[in-house]
Amino acid sequence: MKDGSFLNWLPKHSSIRRRFFFGLSRFISICLLILALNLTLPTTINKVFGQTPQTMMFFGSPGSSWPATTIVGVQNGPIVTREIRVSDVTDANGLAAFMFKVKYDKTLVSIQDNDNNGIADEGQVTPGGFLASTGKQTACSNPYLDPDQTNVNNKKLAYVCVTLGPTPDAPTGTGNLATIKFKPGSNLGMFPLTLESTQLANNSENPNLIPHIIINASFRVARCADFTGDHKVRMADVSKVVENYGTSNALYDLDENGIVLSPDITIAVYQYGITC
Repeated sequence: MKDGSFLNWLPKHSSIRRRFFFGLSRFISICLLILALNLTLPTTINKVFGQTPQTMMFFGSPGSSWPATTIVGVQNGPIVTREIRVSDVTDANGLAAFMFKVKYDKTLVSIQDNDNNGIADEGQVTPGGFLASTGKQTACSNPYLDPDQTNVNNKKLAYVCVTLGPTPDAPTGTGNLATIKFKPGSNLGMFPLTLESTQLANNSENPNLIPHIIINASFRVARCADFTGDHKVRMADVSKVVENYGTSNALYDLDENGIVLSPDITIAVYQYGITC
């Protein structure tokens, strides 16, 4: 790989280049177990059946190596932090550069841009440690926030990071590419959080793209499930939603569809431990 050969992946400061870019405790325990299995099952299957792992890009929770396919935020609540992770990079030359876009519904969540210049504020989108984990020097673009030309309610985050120079070796395996902070707003609802225009390039002299699959997520903004008034979602709060299953009690109807059903329990379970 020639020194700087990935630099043309970095967007220039022009609008054209920017756009490329059942006891209740048992029931609740089962809910939590299902949540854990949803996060671990894809990798477990690969290991059990001895399948060759396939390189993946996905949304992950901090501290977890598994895809987070369901994300729940609290209306006007705390920041929701998610990582863009890559797994099972087995290319012999390692990973030397990546790019992606993240499409999100700006009417439900935001990536803060207080000066409204189309670039996320400092600290809202940051590089993960994977690309530099072998000691390679890296460079990243600004995190551009562009309108979605097909849907006025959506925005797209565009982000690129590259490595400079052929040495040392580029990383293989699994790690965090970037961290994104989403701020839930005042509207309630759910939307698909999707990765687009993803590319991974290896560290060969003439870089090749690394084939990969992407795993998207759903993002729901819901009312806070704190019913005991201690500003934290605990087991007692989840229990109250379970107790009201099948009723029209608006207090526990977290998705506000007129009846308390399993999605409301799911929301409470995913909010478990959140301060709101």
